[in-house]
Amino acid sequence: MKKEYILIILRRQYKELKRFLTSRDLFLFLFFLGLSFALWALQALRKEYEAVVPMSVEYVNVPADFASSENLQSQIKVTVRGKGTSLFGSYVKNQKLVIDMERFKGRSYLLTKSIEGDVQKRLSSNSNIDVVRISPDTLHVKLEKLVKKSLPVRLDYDFEYQKGYRLSGDVKVVPEQVDVYALQSVLDSMEFVMTNPVILKNVKDTVRRSVDLALLDNVSFVTPSVEYIVMTEKYTEKVVEVPVTAVNLPSGLVLRTFPSSVNITFNVGEKFYSKATADKFEAYIDYKELKKDKSEKAKIFLKCSMREATDMRSDLSEVDFLLENK
Repeated sequence: MKKEYILIILRRQYKELKRFLTSRDLFLFLFFLGLSFALWALQALRKEYEAVVPMSVEYVNVPADFASSENLQSQIKVTVRGKGTSLFGSYVKNQKLVIDMERFKGRSYLLTKSIEGDVQKRLSSNSNIDVVRISPDTLHVKLEKLVKKSLPVRLDYDFEYQKGYRLSGDVKVVPEQVDVYALQSVLDSMEFVMTNPVILKNVKDTVRRSVDLALLDNVSFVTPSVEYIVMTEKYTEKVVEVPVTAVNLPSGLVLRTFPSSVNITFNVGEKFYSKATADKFEAYIDYKELKKDKSEKAKIFLKCSMREATDMRSDLSEVDFLLENK
């Protein structure tokens, strides 16, 4: 019984609320509420206030062969006084102050008191805002002459080749070195210059393109871009049979392996196929490693004198062996 009574009351209140929300009374209520807020805001904005307005700083006319050795002040905070309407406009606008480096007149500092007029103009064209103070009170700048250094260029690349093709030799960069201008402290930490990333897919033919050098703060390049050359080649797989030898073997011992040879499989460019003969490869056992491991089988190590032969692998990674005295 009590539960039914509560439900009846809730339904009645819901109907009354629904009737109010769809009636004209709600719109009148909202209208007068908005009007009251507007009148209150208008009255409040007519009063005088103090506020802090952030302002970004940009420096122009920095001598071409100089740079700042310290981070320049990128923002100042301006305490202003004025009516709310004027202050509101100052907050809404993106405030930016441009400072000519010639105003420092060879000094390493500039009193912000001397730029109040410029700040005033940026904040209010009708002078309804008064600048009370500027923080910080001094802008510091330390300029040092740029130094030149020649540095090698490294290509930042990620290449994917079409099936059956690969890079032939090294990727060439022209020029290989560029002249860099920066502060001595910056150049001391630089060993090379990177390019912007280069990503290529399904590379098959020779590629010759230019790429910009990666920009660095307070660093300038005489040559803003370089050329890179990618030579490709078609490769194939080849197998050669190589005898197993031993290295670091004492003179009084003989090492015999079973089997006595292994097959080495590798990839080689088609134009070097005939030159990739068995005598260019070695399969050997290192006696020092053998003595250290004390295993029943000997590990096979591979070596090749041809840089054009890649991805070497042997059909056997280990072989049986026998040590004998001479």
